[in-house]
Amino acid sequence: MRIDEYLRFCARLHRVPRAKAADADVVAQAKSRCGLDNLGRRPIAKLSKGYRQKLGIAQAILYQPRLLILDEPMEGLDPVRVRQIRALERDSGVIFSSRLLPDVQVVCDQVAILHQGRLVSGDQLATDRGTLIWRLRLAPPADCAAVGALDCVAQASPLQQEQLRVVLKPDQGPEDLARQVVAAAGLGLREFTAERSDLERVFFDLIWAEERA
Repeated sequence: MRIDEYLRFCARLHRVPRAKAADADVVAQAKSRCGLDNLGRRPIAKLSKGYRQKLGIAQAILYQPRLLILDEPMEGLDPVRVRQIRALERDSGVIFSSRLLPDVQVVCDQVAILHQGRLVSGDQLATDRGTLIWRLRLAPPADCAAVGALDCVAQASPLQQEQLRVVLKPDQGPEDLARQVVAAAGLGLREFTAERSDLERVFFDLIWAEERA
């Protein structure tokens, strides 16, 4: 099949009304959003892996679904199309599955990390609204229980090398955490950073904590 034939066929499968499916604008809009303009007559069998990936996304957005579930959609895409994937959330909710953590960090607002079939983190990371998740390095021995008992802390978990991962309560800020840690007896604060810069680092810290448990 050619690209246009395939997209019109998919429109019928999605039960798009015939009058609307016959309208060239429906197919043209999906092609335009996925970088397939002027390729409507090209046979799918002759497409590169990247273009097949784009075509898969085009057929998924034909009928403007409320939810898109995408598995490794970035593989084979150029940087411009990667950015366009981010724009899909304007029209749909997007569940994005990938083993490529830099892609996840660029695209996603909320991250759930799975390890050996188990959910090890479902926290919100790296958002524009700021972060409730902080990383502390304390003087040894790091007292995780004492930090978890602070008024501003919702959850504290141990990481490597006297580090703790701390989730604040929604109405608390980093200044509250810093003040309470410094004021607490026996907690020597050596490092205090927001956990929003490196998802790969977060991933391996959580895996280490999971395997230790």
